[in-house]
Amino acid sequence: MNFVQDCLDSFVLGTCLHMFGMDSLDGVPVNVEIPHFLHLASIEEQYAWLKELGEQLFKTYIKLNEEMYDSRINRYSCTCNNTYKTKGHFKRHLEKEHEWGFALNQDTTNSAMHSKEDHVAVWRASFMKLSLLLRDTEDAYQYGDGDRIFRNAKFEMLCADAAHHTKYRLWLWRMQAYETAILSPRQAVEYKWNCTANTHGGKGKYIPNDNLVETLVQKIKKKLREQGFNITHNSAQRIALSIQIQQELKENTSQVRKRDVQNQLLTETLSLIF
Repeated sequence: MNFVQDCLDSFVLGTCLHMFGMDSLDGVPVNVEIPHFLHLASIEEQYAWLKELGEQLFKTYIKLNEEMYDSRINRYSCTCNNTYKTKGHFKRHLEKEHEWGFALNQDTTNSAMHSKEDHVAVWRASFMKLSLLLRDTEDAYQYGDGDRIFRNAKFEMLCADAAHHTKYRLWLWRMQAYETAILSPRQAVEYKWNCTANTHGGKGKYIPNDNLVETLVQKIKKKLREQGFNITHNSAQRIALSIQIQQELKENTSQVRKRDVQNQLLTETLSLIF
């Protein structure tokens, strides 16, 4: 898992360096101008700048087929500021200067298509798609975002089907079936937004419920091992029940503490106003 995340970071970092026109991390951006007082701006202003930069990156490296033809000048415009009148010249430029690979015509044989296919580019694109889906799914679980979890589950089911993972595909299908058709609207909302749990408090610290069950099982096993030869059926039952009760008490205490802090901040704010 760490290897996949490191490879994804390297691809993203290389793309950003190319977009900024930087040769190294210590270089100065050439193609993108960074505001001098960006670190002093508000969160909303920083987010707006990053969103605009992300849209520019999306248009430059992803939506190339739709954005390359400039109808104002009736020419094909490349990201390197070169323009071409005919599609053939523009295609040769992309193949020679930017190492692009294009699909062959339908009348070519399978052997010719196989020999001229850019396998490295196909592998790179497939890896980026799957690793980005993995990262977004992990982020959705960490923040307890039910909408993203179920939206990504649709893509994960397609990937599981392509890899012939029948068990995982059926599990994802059942997950979506419960939320879409089997449960009532109220139960479906609870099912979607309660598929994670927060054991440490704070944002970005949620874990899937199945991981929570594994954590509780490990705690129960640890308590059982501490009993040694004194363990009995009744003591094992008490340990299993007490672990769950302790977890519930911890969550309730965290919620009460959060409400107390909010009430204290509200009291201080009102005292300053009046």
